[in-house]
Amino acid sequence: MYEKISNSGYNSHGKSPDFFYKGLKIHRQGKGILGFEQLVMEDSHLNIKTETNSGYDSTYFFPIVLTTKSYANNDPVKETKNTWD
Repeated sequence: MYEKISNSGYNSHGKSPDFFYKGLKIHRQGKGILGFEQLVMEDSHLNIKTETNSGYDSTYFFPIVLTTKSYANNDPVKETKNTWD
């Protein structure tokens, strides 16, 4: 399930993009919020969307970006995959 957050700011076209968050991760032994599993930014005026999928380091519990996918007119235009050793 996604949580939608609307921004009260505006881009150059007069409408702000919408942000959707999914999968809140919390460290239960006290390190706090680790971030979200997925963040989606949609700009309906420009017809673009960016999906960012994240995880966290299991030793030090800092967030890491795993993949970023960009779409224009629902067609994929870019995908970035990060690997961590």
